[in-house]
Amino acid sequence: MKILRLVALVISFLLAIIFFSPKQNLYFMMEKELKKYDVIISNEKFSFSMLGFTLEDATLYIKGVNVATLNKVNISLYKIDVESENIGYAKTSINFENRSIGIDLKPKKEFIKKYKIIKKYFKKQKNGVYKYEYKLF
Repeated sequence: MKILRLVALVISFLLAIIFFSPKQNLYFMMEKELKKYDVIISNEKFSFSMLGFTLEDATLYIKGVNVATLNKVNISLYKIDVESENIGYAKTSINFENRSIGIDLKPKKEFIKKYKIIKKYFKKQKNGVYKYEYKLF
């Protein structure tokens, strides 16, 4: 019974940290890390939820070049969803059970023509979604 209480206490503590963590600081830390790779997100509008945050109307620059306008980016504890006029729709998820990261990409036709390398790494599904899965370990 003491072990059950201890486990419940640890889980409650971890959930409290997630719920009450300053998500804006997490975003700025992520932005700082991306800047090391010449990736800049600007003109974004924030909204925060208990498990994550949302960016709207953001502009994505890579090496100073305007790559995409991101209509909506939802970032939560275990997934990232991106909607873009230029790219299409991308959904990233983390599977803790299989220890893998998966990306489902539903790109626009112009995006596929411009970036043909996607076909090398992503497998096209019957429904038109391109899927990529990476095993962590």
